[in-house]
Amino acid sequence: MDHPYLQEEFNDMATQLEHERLLIGGESFWSLQREMWTIPGNRKRVLISIGLMICQQMTGTNAINYYAPQIFENVGITGTQNGLLATGVYGIVKVLGVVFFLLFMADSLGRRRSLLYTSVTMVVWMFYIGFYARFDPPEDGKAIPPAGYAALTFIFFFAVSFEIGWGPVCWIYVAEISSARLRSTNVAIAAATQWLFNFVVAKSVPTMLVTVGANGYGTYFIFGSFCASMFLFTWFFIPETKGISLERMDDLFGVTRLVEEKMERDEVPHHNDSTHKDISVTNGEKVETV
Repeated sequence: MDHPYLQEEFNDMATQLEHERLLIGGESFWSLQREMWTIPGNRKRVLISIGLMICQQMTGTNAINYYAPQIFENVGITGTQNGLLATGVYGIVKVLGVVFFLLFMADSLGRRRSLLYTSVTMVVWMFYIGFYARFDPPEDGKAIPPAGYAALTFIFFFAVSFEIGWGPVCWIYVAEISSARLRSTNVAIAAATQWLFNFVVAKSVPTMLVTVGANGYGTYFIFGSFCASMFLFTWFFIPETKGISLERMDDLFGVTRLVEEKMERDEVPHHNDSTHKDISVTNGEKVETV
């Protein structure tokens, strides 16, 4: 703990916790809930977390995860063995995609850009599959046309897009934007939301595949439209957090300003000015609070 960098990090964490207690105080469940929902910066963070988890499920990823054989049949992959093989390949592609993202892209590309870029690509993949199922569906007893192989390929591309964007990034973002006192509560609410909408998708998709157009083509348009709306959600509501330490998240979401105002009203001395510096990211640009 003698290294100046470690000392600064430790002081930042201690000061952050001290300042967070000034706003509401108390360690009870209801005190933490008041701190989360009555302070604008904290409320914004939990609403962003809920929104991200809803969006993650409405990409349609679990529609493919749970009903892959039926979806592959809609693009022309017939036979139990072929369907299971395609499902296995789909799973392998997902694993490779997320490993590649976590090793090489998570900190270089950034959270916001990952979400924006993959929203666009998932719109393309989903709408192509929907157009194929609507206008050039596979016919029994005939070979899969080139458009069908393209649709199959785009299902795998969708898996890659999800695993370098909305799959891992949502969990990273939810965990890092929360204040230290509220991190476990914020992640718990986000996880509960994720499982709730996971259940909604799991119960809805079988009906959608047989009722929303021939070969369920409307299902892909619905999920593609959600992906398009997710681009707008990210563009307007998700600030970039790449290069910002956990202790600076209060600055980014405007909570530090409230702490300073309360300290001035209560005439509490500032113990550590380091937590009140402008946020700087790796490229040297200052990040405005939101």
